Amino acid sequence: MNQHKKFNSGQEHEQIVESQTTQNSVQEFSSVEQLLRHDADRTAAPASIEQRLKKSSADFPQPSRPWWKRLFQ
Repeated sequence: MNQHKKFNSGQEHEQIVESQTTQNSVQEFSSVEQLLRHDADRTAAPASIEQRLKKSSADFPQPSRPWWKRLFQ
């Protein structure tokens, strides 16, 4: 009966290890930009930084219209 119990605990251990390996999957990126985009999608910026960025970007002048839009209108 002890052997049977050890066998079951061994099976449980194998199942736990298998589930951990599937959760810890490795993801490879072909470029640094893809890595940064992946990280940015999953990481929220603090509210104070968002407010500072909005405030500082509001001071930038609006870009002028492209020459081809001015030409055709």
